[in-house]
Amino acid sequence: TYTDCAGNTHDWTHTVTVDDNVAPRFVEELPDDITSECDEVADLTAPTLTATDNCGNADVTFTEVRTDGTCEGNFTLTRTWTAADLCGNTSQHVQTITVGDNTDPVFDAINPLVADCAAGDISTQITAWIAAVTATDNCGLVTITNDFDPASLATNGCGEVTVTFIAEDECGNTATTSSTITIVDDTDPVFNAITPLVADCAADDINTQITAWIAAVTATDN
Repeated sequence: TYTDCAGNTHDWTHTVTVDDNVAPRFVEELPDDITSECDEVADLTAPTLTATDNCGNADVTFTEVRTDGTCEGNFTLTRTWTAADLCGNTSQHVQTITVGDNTDPVFDAINPLVADCAAGDISTQITAWIAAVTATDNCGLVTITNDFDPASLATNGCGEVTVTFIAEDECGNTATTSSTITIVDDTDPVFNAITPLVADCAADDINTQITAWIAAVTATDN
């Protein structure tokens, strides 16, 4: 306020406005996005971040959202850190962690099946052999199917057939392998008793007797 010698006055106003328009800054190194196989994610613990502000304190809040994929081994974690100062200025950092299963299952060793037809029911041996086939996966369970057709191999004789196995994990990754079933018969047939033929030339036609005698010869096999 200005005043002269006669008492006249004049006012002049000067306004100083102090503002905070600067967002806080994170202190620590910000975590990068991650893409990983499901069996390689050792630790999913989120780091703790702090922030500083040019005019006061800053608080950091954290949220995490998990989005599941089409199978157990596929999911996405979206992490958000938000730093806010006392004036409402904010800074935000988002980290995306993508976890997937892109690895095929692995078959354990399969020994070919060699079955002696005399060693018991062939179907039982084949069923047990197929049931013993196993495979492992890096992230979950495995389902094994095969193309064996019982009609493709006579269970009362000899022969070999190739069986193809397919292993599929929960995320649709597959592996294929094959092995063989061989049915063997190492035992010779056994003749049943043959009674010598004694034919009287005065009886019926000799050739008819001989033909009938030959036709009556039998043998058995295991």
